Amino acid sequence: ILAQDCSFPSALSRPSHQVLVMTNREQDVYFAKLAEQAERYDEMAEYMQRVGEQPAELSVEERNLLSVAYKNAVGSRRAAWRIITSVEQKEKTKGNEQQATYARGYVA
Repeated sequence: ILAQDCSFPSALSRPSHQVLVMTNREQDVYFAKLAEQAERYDEMAEYMQRVGEQPAELSVEERNLLSVAYKNAVGSRRAAWRIITSVEQKEKTKGNEQQATYARGYVA
């Protein structure tokens, strides 16, 4: 088998469109935006945490993304906790201690 030339093409042979290369920071911000659109706020928070761990200060947009990520991640957990706690109280009111115990255990 003959080895093929694996060198990069010269600048003259490049296509007319430019290829955009993102930095890790830009890529994390982009993925955070995608996660937001998909309503995957835990992943959004992870991407923005990685951005925040870098030495440069956060831009206004990055601060807003970080805020949205944590607000929504915590908000969904709070809503779930309220629902399960409500179920626990209803089961106690009905006298179903076993189901109330299950609900309490589910929250923990």
